[in-house]
Amino acid sequence: MSELRGLIKQFDNIAHETDERRLKLEQQMRLNIEKTKKAIDGGSEGSGENKIASMLQKMVNEHGIE
Repeated sequence: MSELRGLIKQFDNIAHETDERRLKLEQQMRLNIEKTKKAIDGGSEGSGENKIASMLQKMVNEHGIE
């Protein structure tokens, strides 16, 4: 994963700001972020935070962390 991150950073440094490939990459990244946010939220406000809190609590309970 770090290699991919490095390659993307290198591409970003050499690509011109109006390069079509760069614009498509930025758009795809934004879409992925929005998709992930919606998946976490489950389509309603605050439910994402509740899901994360529930998952963390479950992990704490499973591992006996106080």
